[in-house]
Amino acid sequence: MINLFKKGDAVQLRSGGPLMTVSNEDADGFVHVIYYNGMSGKIEQFFTTQESLKSANTTPEVPLTNRPRSSMS
Repeated sequence: MINLFKKGDAVQLRSGGPLMTVSNEDADGFVHVIYYNGMSGKIEQFFTTQESLKSANTTPEVPLTNRPRSSMS
């Protein structure tokens, strides 16, 4: 089976939910993910199939103070 994700990828369940991090993937297509559970205040983990996950767009925001200034002439 082709691995869709690699260790460290940010993912989310296709049905929604918290952002999670891939910590391992086995040859059968099962993915081990970890995430922060805000309700319990704990780091949680579980295995799921790669088909149940989607890649999470985690492009970091650039703080306003670090954005390049536009040159207006």
